Amino acid sequence: HEFDWGADVLRDFYRKAQVPVLCAGLVAPKGEELPFSAPMLVREFEGVRLVVIGLTNPLIPSWSRPRLLGGMHFQDTFEALRAALAGARKLSPDILVLVAHQGWREWGDDRANNINAIARCFPDFDLIIGAHTHQAVKASEVSRIVYTQSGSHAFWLGRVDLLYDDRARKLKKIAPALVPVEGSLPPDAALEALVEADIRDAKKHLGRKIGENRRELTADAGRCGQSGVQTLIAVSLAEAAGVEVVLHGALSQASLPAGAIRMADVWRIMPYENTIGKANLTMAEIREILEENAGYFGKTQFRGVCGITYSLDRSAPRGARVSRLRLSSGRAPGEAERIAFAVNSYDLASAGGRFPRLREIMEGPAAGLIETDLDAREAVAGYIRRHSPLEIETAPGAAIKNRPTANHTSKE
Repeated sequence: HEFDWGADVLRDFYRKAQVPVLCAGLVAPKGEELPFSAPMLVREFEGVRLVVIGLTNPLIPSWSRPRLLGGMHFQDTFEALRAALAGARKLSPDILVLVAHQGWREWGDDRANNINAIARCFPDFDLIIGAHTHQAVKASEVSRIVYTQSGSHAFWLGRVDLLYDDRARKLKKIAPALVPVEGSLPPDAALEALVEADIRDAKKHLGRKIGENRRELTADAGRCGQSGVQTLIAVSLAEAAGVEVVLHGALSQASLPAGAIRMADVWRIMPYENTIGKANLTMAEIREILEENAGYFGKTQFRGVCGITYSLDRSAPRGARVSRLRLSSGRAPGEAERIAFAVNSYDLASAGGRFPRLREIMEGPAAGLIETDLDAREAVAGYIRRHSPLEIETAPGAAIKNRPTANHTSKE
């Protein structure tokens, strides 16, 4: 999420932070400097040379729109590591460490997490410190390389003790540990003073009441991607962007309770820094997008809709699963008629490669794509302010033929 506020904000942030920031595989536009110090960090301890290579995730361009990336190019993981290791080997490291914003998955790699393949292809590393999957992994071994990952949300502090025999010139022991961050640990007084005013302002913002809710809205998709929370998000984006149809899913498992709604509640259901993209699409193009979405039926990636209804036949062949598209008014527009359609910026970037056709259609020359600066979270907060007390009815969305059996599950 480093690029969520754009490359210029990121540059300024790292300039102020004044700490080493490592990122192999990130290439700046010609003639520009990176906001990072180097692909690797070198430290010597009593004659023992430690080299740490930093690696980001190559899927960032499929999560963030180009306008946020400042023209930067993200290399393939293996291309980036081959180049970084060529430089690292010239330094004759005694200990070689990879710190990567990618995670280890027991059942194998995916598009965002390539730790298994990295360990197989680059046995030079003594230690890999991973991330991204939010798992706490104290210590594991991946293709004979020690792997550790300190979970998420600062519940643990990762620590690794290395024992090196400087006579035998050999690394003897690697001992990872996860230190729980508990309330019994005293806060650092200097840091606490530095952030005290910001924390006070944040608590005031989060505690601000913005409306009332008649009844609880849950994120549970009881209607195949449609839920109370999902509908609230979708109608909020539709009103803010001035469109008829919105494709959107619930972004967390958080509910919006009955009673007073505070900004903290909005942050729980809208945890990401998304904006709104809108375009004018034909019904044929919307059908293509819904067909692509149909491939994720039964999984958390399946998106709900607002402003349109349709039939989804799970037994039909690919390309023929979606039919009977109607606007919420019941009208069936002609195939060439253009409808104002919106998604959030993450889906517009293809949602990590899951929706390439959606991105292609929205960027088409006839679609008239507008990437607004409308903040999706503020769109929801604004809707609540204008329509309080809320009376949200879950939108109907897709009518499903050939529903899955009760024991249908998926791993993603």
